[in-house]
Amino acid sequence: MADVFNNPTNNYVYPGLSPCVKAADDSYFEFVGKGEVNILTGSLLDVQLDLSSISIPINGWNQKSIIISSGEVIYIPGLTKGLCRRKQGFIIPDLNSNDENLESYFMQIDLSINYYDNFKYKSLTLEASSNYDQNIDIAIALNQEFNNKNIKISATYDLEKLTFTANQSGYDFNINNIELTTIDALEHEDSPFIDSSTLILKEDKNDNIPHVKYLNGALRGLFIKNTFPESDTNEEDWWLYINHTQNYITSYDYIQDISINNTDVSIYKKVTKRLDVGKSTESTDTVMSGGDYLEMITEENKWKKVSDIYAWTAAEDDSNCETSNLINGFYIFNPQNFSIKIDYIIFV
Repeated sequence: MADVFNNPTNNYVYPGLSPCVKAADDSYFEFVGKGEVNILTGSLLDVQLDLSSISIPINGWNQKSIIISSGEVIYIPGLTKGLCRRKQGFIIPDLNSNDENLESYFMQIDLSINYYDNFKYKSLTLEASSNYDQNIDIAIALNQEFNNKNIKISATYDLEKLTFTANQSGYDFNINNIELTTIDALEHEDSPFIDSSTLILKEDKNDNIPHVKYLNGALRGLFIKNTFPESDTNEEDWWLYINHTQNYITSYDYIQDISINNTDVSIYKKVTKRLDVGKSTESTDTVMSGGDYLEMITEENKWKKVSDIYAWTAAEDDSNCETSNLINGFYIFNPQNFSIKIDYIIFV
């Protein structure tokens, strides 16, 4: 058999498969004892796999038994969303001053913000101005405005970036339309700016951390046992559909056809939407509803067929919000003309 991992040519090697031993007509795959998986022929043991050494530390779990009727679809969201401290950063361009250390004391920021306040999602425009005489730089001025309006975020400023960070994990906000206006020497004699200017700050997408890692829930492990009715059914129909969701869905919308050097070219626009499985109304320009997602994965054949059992475990998540190891929540759909009993355990 070729060695896939120790390959000096750096080319992919397709490994030869071990020969398959033909099973007898009365051979079965079974879970037995305490953590053993066996293949039996009658009462004779052909193969055994010991799973008893597997031990996964968990923080919480849920066990449930449900009946899914014909044509029914359900969503299993998992047990965590992976809370993070939301962060947005905006790039500060060269402001052309004669003293960089004084820049933050002679500027005004105007911005739009969406945020939560007592379970209500609010939108407003906000203005903050630094004050050199009172030793208030632009970060202090912004934080004073946030505190006055009960917005639980903090601003920091350096010569390269203006950054906004949530004061607690899981707190969601979104800032856009940021304008920075410099205060020149005509307005204040100590200003390092010769001329006043207004700039639109661009967001640094590489410095964007969402308030949660898993928008529709996640889990570290799952085990599903499906029970199919034995009477009036065929074994080849003993399966159902499962699909694990994503945070964002990317598609390409057709715009038009154009001709380039006598060659017809189709133009498409890249569209990215946040998936919200709880949204029952129509999708918007930025959010895809659960119903539209189900229609999409059906049309694109992205369901996974699962029969008697379905098991999956993931590595532990750490506190780094740039690392996502857990398993996304999932839909279960019964396309058969009979009901199916589902017993599952999920944990995190």
